[in-house]
Formats: sequence, C-alpha cells, structure tokens
Amino acid sequence: MRLYHGLSGGERFFGPASQRLALLAQRSGLDVKVVPVAGDHFTSVPEAMRQSIEFFREQQ
Repeated sequence: MRLYHGLSGGERFFGPASQRLALLAQRSGLDVKVVPVAGDHFTSVPEAMRQSIEFFREQQ
C-alpha cells in the first residue's frame, strides 16, 4: 500500500498520521509506505496517480 499526500496547505496535516499508520503496518510485516507529493489536495492528484500506476505495474 502506498499512502500519497500533498506537501502544500492542509495536506501536510496528513503526513504524521500517515507515517504512524505505515509504521504500525510495517511492524506487522506489511509493505506500506508514505509518499509525499508536491502540491495540495487537488494539484497533487496527477503526480500521485502517475506514481500509483507505476507502483501497480511494478507488482505484476
């Protein structure tokens, strides 16, 4: 699982909670990582989608 969040505006709020979730999941042996992406809630979406698609392609 990848947890994408923007780096601008209110999106920074999600960083610490996402990091905590990833850490707890990793301790259980799950592949969970936080991926900060430039932009805010709306402008970060295209890059997060691109990275998400690439991640899933690598899993095949």
